[in-house]
Amino acid sequence: MSTTRMRHGSFLVGLSAVALAAAAILPVGVAAQDEVQRGGTLIVAADGTSFPANLNPAINTSNGAVYISGKVVETLAEMGTEGLEPRLATSWEGSDDGMTFTVNLREGVTWSDGQPFTSADVKFSAEEAWTVGQSLGRGVLANLDTVETPDPLTAVFRFSTPTPGSLIENALPFISAVIPAHVYQGTDFATNPDNELNLRPVGTGPFVIGEIRPGELIRLTKN
Repeated sequence: MSTTRMRHGSFLVGLSAVALAAAAILPVGVAAQDEVQRGGTLIVAADGTSFPANLNPAINTSNGAVYISGKVVETLAEMGTEGLEPRLATSWEGSDDGMTFTVNLREGVTWSDGQPFTSADVKFSAEEAWTVGQSLGRGVLANLDTVETPDPLTAVFRFSTPTPGSLIENALPFISAVIPAHVYQGTDFATNPDNELNLRPVGTGPFVIGEIRPGELIRLTKN
C-alpha cells in the first residue's frame, strides 16, 4: 500500500503502509461544511505495491501510475460526480455517420515549461501515444486514420470505418492524457518504457514532478 502527502504546495507519494486518517471516515458532507484548511499534511491510502517505473499516463493507464501523474498530465475530459466534465477540451461531438469526432480545446492553456497547448499536441498524443502504447487506446481508436488540426483549438478525429461517438466520449477520461509534442516528438518514449521522459512526464496540470527517490518517494511540486 502506498501513501500520499500534500504539504505547503507539494504532493508527496511514499511507498510505506499507513493507517487511514480519522477524517477519511467522517460522514459525507462534513468536510464541505468546514472552512477550507490550507497547509498541513494529507495522508491517503492508495493501491499499488511497487515503485512505478513509468508515470506517463498517455501510454500507461494503470492505477498506480495515473494516481500520481493525473496531477501532472491532464486529459481532454474527466469523470466528475455528475458525469463527464471538460478539462483540456471544452466540448466534443461525434458525427452522425461515425466517421469524425470533433474536439474543441480550452484557450490559454500552457505546458509547465511555458509553451502553449494546441491541437497539435492532441494530434501527436493520439497518433503517437494513445494508439501505440495503450491497449485501451488501440481498441477504442482502432479505426483512426488521422487527426486533423484546422486551427490551434480544434482537433478532428477521422476514422476509416464508423466509430460511435459515445464510445470515444466514454473513454476520454481513460485514454486522452495529452502530452506535449515539442517535448516527446522524435523520442522512443512509446516503445521504451525506461525512457526518462516517462518517469518525469511534462503536463498542463497543477503539479510537476519534483524529487524522485527510487523505491522511496516521488514529490510533486506546485506548477
